[in-house]
Amino acid sequence: MDKINEIVGNVINNFLQEYRKTNNNGRLVSINENNIKRIISTHSDNGYIVVSPCRGGADFGIDPTKSKSEYDKLAHINKTRIKSIIDDIKKSGFSYTPTYGGFKENLGTEQEVVVYERSFIIYNKDRNGNNLNFGDLYDFGLYLCKKYNQDSFLVKAPNDKPKYITQDGSVDYEFDGGVTFNDLSQEYFTDLHKNTHKSNDISKRKPTRFSFTEAFVNPKPQCYSERHTRWLNGEVF
Repeated sequence: MDKINEIVGNVINNFLQEYRKTNNNGRLVSINENNIKRIISTHSDNGYIVVSPCRGGADFGIDPTKSKSEYDKLAHINKTRIKSIIDDIKKSGFSYTPTYGGFKENLGTEQEVVVYERSFIIYNKDRNGNNLNFGDLYDFGLYLCKKYNQDSFLVKAPNDKPKYITQDGSVDYEFDGGVTFNDLSQEYFTDLHKNTHKSNDISKRKPTRFSFTEAFVNPKPQCYSERHTRWLNGEVF
């Protein structure tokens, strides 16, 4: 619970409060070996993708470390992008799970700060659990990658190794084997965090000193109406 409080701080309790009105004050749930195995065993055979709408300050000429107003400005931009991608996913008909990846940036220095990266696991199923066309999901991932200016997104196609795919459809990186807990959380979020905090000036793209801490998902619904609404929106919880 301490790690969850550390990452979320005093801003929000959970991911839900960033994009919808809710009375759910439950804390984020840590992804662990047990619950991630359920996700992987259920969806790996049918395929899924993972993509984020968020970007670092360099994309918008903002330095979030400069002042609280700059930090708040970037947070507002990314919050708007989160709402936008949720609308995109809802319209697509695919189901999804919102996730957080937590980091300590500039670890061990006076500038150490806790940050979190928001992204979405999008499954090759509709909200009723029916299988959909993976080619459509792949094309949807490319569309989101371009729309939200991501360097790459994670693709787990049926009967294939997980890969990072760039905006032009080329393979940026391919895993050696099947997806594990550490692949989906630590390795993915680590790469994602580096991608979204790059400078627009390629010559200035230097590695950020950071350490992955943990990955989180939303708490379960607290009442039937909330459960029904989140199910209608395609969320898997």
